Amino acid sequence: MQIVEVAVALIRSAHQPNIWLGKFCPQRVHFEFVTAARLEKESLRETITREVAWELGMDRSRDFVVSNMAQLNSDFQAPLPGEEADSQIICSFYNVDLYRRKPLEALKSRDDLQWLNSNELCDGKTESGIDVCPLLLLLNRHAKVIQRWESTS
Repeated sequence: MQIVEVAVALIRSAHQPNIWLGKFCPQRVHFEFVTAARLEKESLRETITREVAWELGMDRSRDFVVSNMAQLNSDFQAPLPGEEADSQIICSFYNVDLYRRKPLEALKSRDDLQWLNSNELCDGKTESGIDVCPLLLLLNRHAKVIQRWESTS
């Protein structure tokens, strides 16, 4: 059985805590979260820190903070999207808070980034009709780290 271990960044808006930053993937034509597989001798927290800095072009020591511990760990068996055989899926979700004005302003000018609400993330489609990453949907369906009611609270 294939083992898939992934860390997911839950990047929240400081002003609206019930929306999360999605990044558009033009090759797959969907929005996804910053996710990464752990490199050898790297903690999952270090994995997320590295990937957020790289994908968002931020300074890992000044522009954001990753929670010390995962908000939620999930370990389950299911087929990956597009596959039939089950995989062992191990996933850790980390809260990431962005906090400096200059990098936040730089994110606003990027066309590939969009704030997504919990309804969009649970439905699997943005209000404009763009899909959400099937792997992210699978992970959230099992972990329930983002729930529909959060957009209305």
